[in-house]
Parts: sequence; C-alpha cells; structure tokens
Amino acid sequence: MLSEIIAAFHGFANKIIPNSIPGLDVPLLFPNYPTSVILGFLMSLLAGIIGMLVLGLFNYPIVAFPALIPTFFTGAATAIFGNAHGGRRGAIIGSFANGLVLIFGQAFLLPMVGSYEPIMRILSETDYTLYGPLLGGLLKLIGG
Repeated sequence: MLSEIIAAFHGFANKIIPNSIPGLDVPLLFPNYPTSVILGFLMSLLAGIIGMLVLGLFNYPIVAFPALIPTFFTGAATAIFGNAHGGRRGAIIGSFANGLVLIFGQAFLLPMVGSYEPIMRILSETDYTLYGPLLGGLLKLIGG
C-alpha cells in the first residue's frame, strides 16, 4: 500500500511541486505496534472518562467528553512513542496524560471559541487543547 501511495504522490506532485518529498503520517506505524495502539487508545479513553467525571464533580460549567477519533489516534501514537522511550510504563503514562490533555484542554478552550464550540467538541486534538487554553489565557491577560 505504501509503495502505491508514494508512486501516486510523485506522479501528482512532480507536475505541481517539482522535487517535493512525501510526508507520511503516524498511522502507518499502527500495524507494526498493535499492542501499543490498543493500550494507548484504552488508557487515553480511561483518562478522558476520569477527566469528564472530575469536571462534573467540581461543577465546571463545561463538561467535555472524550471524542473517540482523536482519543484513538493521538492515544495510539503517544503509546507507540512512549513505549519506544519508556517501555510499557512510558506507553501507559504517556497515553493517559494525552487523555487528560484532551479533556481538560477542551473544557478550558471551549469558552474561548464562541460559535466554533460544536466543531471543537468533535474535532478536539492534543495540539490545540494543550496550547489553545494557554494562548487564550495569555491573550486575556494582555487584553486581547
């Protein structure tokens, strides 16, 4: 499959962007690390559920819920790299932390995005659930 994608890319890209190089996404690693993928998804989902319950217990005005697609993809990728650098423990801690970032970051970011809230609930990703609330808080501090 990979060889077909790269050949198709070169055929298209050489006409539009000569000398371009294909970039392949992390899900290409998933078939080689099936245990890490499942462990990462489950730990990230568990952290998301725990985070959702914590938000509810503390009566936070917005209770975020784990979006399954980002939880699966980012949790799996986190576990693969966590396992490579910290073994089983790295996979578990990394993917659990990923789930917490997804839930708490989403809960802190949603009040700042206005009418984009329904989309942000579905498409929460670790990058903007981590940096979004930090940047939003900074902008509020400086009067943005």
